[in-house]
Amino acid sequence: MTETGKRVPGFEAGADGGRGEGAQAVEEWQLSVLRHTYPGWRIRHVRQGAGGWWATRRVPPTAEEREAGVVPSIARADAPALAEALAVQDDICHRLRWPEEAEPGTERPGRRVTRVFAAERASVAEARRWMRTVLDGHSRRDDAVLLLSEAFANAVAHTRSTRIEVTVLTGEDGVVAVQVADQGSETVPYMCRCVRDEMAESGRGIGIIRAESERWGFTEEPAGGLLWFELAPKPSGLRNAAQAVFSPAGLG
Repeated sequence: MTETGKRVPGFEAGADGGRGEGAQAVEEWQLSVLRHTYPGWRIRHVRQGAGGWWATRRVPPTAEEREAGVVPSIARADAPALAEALAVQDDICHRLRWPEEAEPGTERPGRRVTRVFAAERASVAEARRWMRTVLDGHSRRDDAVLLLSEAFANAVAHTRSTRIEVTVLTGEDGVVAVQVADQGSETVPYMCRCVRDEMAESGRGIGIIRAESERWGFTEEPAGGLLWFELAPKPSGLRNAAQAVFSPAGLG
């Protein structure tokens, strides 16, 4: 990764990835690498006539993505130029992935509960059960359980963690803040839809967290990453949420 996004090795003008083969073989190699690097795009190459390279988004960009500069399609004369344009799009996705100024609401008065789990798939269900107990009676309990499940499963699948720490902060106003701390990874979570195919069976967790929470974000520390989200109480659940703040449930 560079300051302008993901770069595809060997895509300088005239490069053939060290294969030492003819033009057609080089083009086939470049096409294969681009498709592997950018699975969220349909990429094709036409040799007839003047030829050209095209990339089309598998999922049309949202209004927010268009405003940020994400385009539905790209056309370039050669593979290096297309790789450069796709890298720019990838960089936009990086900038979109989290709100720039958002921070977890750790300073509000209320109740704080923390538990450490083993970073294993079996722990996802255990974390869900624990969350249901901690937020028993809260109007957003089920939503919090769903989002925790997505964040926890993401940490298990995509980080090098052996342990995952979950913290639940319930404010006197009923707002719930959940933090999922892992031990770090080589990559950071994405939310922009151009990064991966929306039809994939996994990888949609960040989008769910973004859609269902009032605020959310991700911070990187030397010891690992911290993914967090906040949920405001439902209007009909304000009384229950306030009562649940200092409930002993889940403190054991």
